Amino acid sequence: MPIAAGILSIVCGGADLLVGILLCFIAEINWYEWHGLELVVAIPAIVLGIVAIIGGMPAITRENRGVALAGAVCAAISPLFFLGIVAVILLALSAGEFGNSEEDGKPPSVSQHPWGGAELML
Repeated sequence: MPIAAGILSIVCGGADLLVGILLCFIAEINWYEWHGLELVVAIPAIVLGIVAIIGGMPAITRENRGVALAGAVCAAISPLFFLGIVAVILLALSAGEFGNSEEDGKPPSVSQHPWGGAELML
């Protein structure tokens, strides 16, 4: 299920990125009548598309559920929002398929701690 969610997230991110780029071109063509509304919509669309694409990659490889879920939520705010909602649902149902130790609610053990259990001296 995470693979399908990652693919859906990447597709929605690509659509969002395409819409943002097209709106930038429309703003550039109509520069003499520019009201700024195109860029107000285009820049967040491009950012959300990039985050959705980046979030789809860890979903496919089942590496980081948090980044994958953030990408799926950004994919749900796209022109293909229904596919993004399906991606969020699929990621929510496949919580146990990711390799994060933080996802099962247990703190990392001392051997997994980056400082090796030593106290941080300020």
